[in-house]
Amino acid sequence: GVALAFAGLFLVQCAITVAPNGALARRLYPWFYGGLFLDEKFNRIMFQLSPPPAPATPGARA
Repeated sequence: GVALAFAGLFLVQCAITVAPNGALARRLYPWFYGGLFLDEKFNRIMFQLSPPPAPATPGARA
C-alpha cells in the first residue's frame, strides 16, 4: 500500500520533471499552488467539532 503510493508519487514527479509544461503538470499546478486546499478541509472538520463563537452584538463589552 504505502510503497505503491510512494512509487506512484515518484512516477508523477518524473513525468512532471520530463515535461514541465505538459498536460499533467498544467492540470496539477493549480492544486499544488493552492496547497491542495487542505486548509479548507481542515477548517470544515474543525468547525464541525468546535463551531466558532457567535459574533458579539454591537454595544456589548468583552
